[in-house]
Amino acid sequence: MSGYHAVQRWVLALAILGAAAQPAAAQDAASMLGRRVLSVRLVSEGREVRDPQVETIVEIRRGEPLTMTAVRETIVHVMSMGRFLDVRVDAEPSGDGVAVSLDLVPLRDIRRVVFRGELGVPERVLQAAVTDRFGATPAAGRSADIARTLEETLRDSGYLHATATSRPVGTSDTEAGDLVFEIACGVRARIRSLNYRGSPQPVVSDLQSHLPLREGDAYQPADLRKRLSTYTDAL
Repeated sequence: MSGYHAVQRWVLALAILGAAAQPAAAQDAASMLGRRVLSVRLVSEGREVRDPQVETIVEIRRGEPLTMTAVRETIVHVMSMGRFLDVRVDAEPSGDGVAVSLDLVPLRDIRRVVFRGELGVPERVLQAAVTDRFGATPAAGRSADIARTLEETLRDSGYLHATATSRPVGTSDTEAGDLVFEIACGVRARIRSLNYRGSPQPVVSDLQSHLPLREGDAYQPADLRKRLSTYTDAL
């Protein structure tokens, strides 16, 4: 996740907290920016950690006002280290100031890619698409690219509105080292009408005999391209 989107989410979290809390709490949430920072903690996987390398680049400093500039620069600096999948900034009122926590989500080594949901095609087809382009153990940071590849693969099999969504690495409902994708293949497209056009007619008729498509058949662009390539190579 980019630093920009992490900052966006932090601002949104404040807005949601302000809308959902009682009036007094909403006022606290709205007034956290500008309040003096009393403490800054580093947290990873639910535990407080010490990491001198991260601590030296944190722009949110004890004793100084909490500003969006400091939040944004902290996220950008930490994400640029290449060690973390995400950085979450939490701020809570504390006395006359604010307590800040940086939740560091580490990049994990990916052991395998897992598919769940309505796949539409054999799992080995999706696995091959990922392995061919990204290798057997792709980086978690490539999850958005992998999702696009999976959607392209499904479109090539006729699932024109398929979606693939990655789950955050290391969540409680996934095994350690698993990169999980939720697949929703949707309805497979079918051939509604079919016309062979061209000249001379004998060539068109020969093509039709080699590509015996019928109306109502599943539309499979990848298979169709392969069969057309085989036919033209034999000419």
